[in-house]
Amino acid sequence: MRQNIIFSLSFALACFAFLLVSPLLKAEQPLQDPPHAVILTYHRFGDPEHASTQISMALFRAQLTYLQRTGHVFVSVAAILEAFEQKTALPEKAVALTIDDAFRSFATKAWPLLRAKGVPALLFVATKPLEDGAPDYVSWEDLARLQAEGLSLGLHSHSHGHWPQASLAENQRDLRQAQALFQEKLGMVPDVFAFPFGEAGEKEMTLIRKAGFRAAFGQHSGVANAQDNRFFLPRFPMNDRYGKLSRFRQVVTATPLLWQQLQPAPGWVPKNPLHVRFMMPQGLKAIESLACFASGQGKIPLQRAKTPQGWLISGTVPQAFPSGRARLNCTLPRGDGRYRWGGMQYLVP
Repeated sequence: MRQNIIFSLSFALACFAFLLVSPLLKAEQPLQDPPHAVILTYHRFGDPEHASTQISMALFRAQLTYLQRTGHVFVSVAAILEAFEQKTALPEKAVALTIDDAFRSFATKAWPLLRAKGVPALLFVATKPLEDGAPDYVSWEDLARLQAEGLSLGLHSHSHGHWPQASLAENQRDLRQAQALFQEKLGMVPDVFAFPFGEAGEKEMTLIRKAGFRAAFGQHSGVANAQDNRFFLPRFPMNDRYGKLSRFRQVVTATPLLWQQLQPAPGWVPKNPLHVRFMMPQGLKAIESLACFASGQGKIPLQRAKTPQGWLISGTVPQAFPSGRARLNCTLPRGDGRYRWGGMQYLVP
């Protein structure tokens, strides 16, 4: 039985601590944000045997209640992508729900609740567990029923392997197998993709783009917006530890960080310790309060230089990352109680 373990290290707590203790700053002048939405991703529901990937139903219900009570608008991923493509506005508090892997607990516990509330959702399906008849997953018959009930479907590969560690030919075969199974079993092939473990570099993104997909998603935190790479859109992972309402409020009220020209690009870390640099618009206020956090190491020192093109931000992670996945999270207080939020995931040999 495959588990898609959300990569959650201590830097997330450091990020949250910063959000709570940041001083109240003068609100920034209005900037013309691109179309944007907060996209959340879940895995298992009410399944405490898998603590790293599950959220309790009590907490999930509390999240939905909070979103409805505070005027957030549930939108479909398809509506978000259309807004990005057409550069049209989304509701101010747009939120989308996605679920990875097609575990049975989603079908039996979460989907009935979402369906009763009229909340759209998108399920990314790894096809091999369904073919193997894995007991912890839905069946193809379940999937057909869920789709008929209004659930949207996306691809999550066939084998749910570590794509960047495989060859291009291997990933092409894996993708074709998943597409063929969808066509055979459901008579359709999804046009959106989620990378297994949120792992991708340029090679994997290019494969998905050339295969005709509309968009692809990672598992790095950040507010998705029309300026993002359409084939590595961010999503906020949710579980019991990082989905508590105190942090959840900060996540769902966040807006795009508006960073540009981030280096290095997603994929394998070219040099360890990691050195990052990116541009920020000059119109942003309180740029001195911008904070970036590296997984396992907390807040990193930043240099800020004002240039004719905007603020050049750079910084070096103090220590080398261990092998595996590593994340960078950056936040900037808006001065109105909300934060601009961006993130990126890297791979370390």
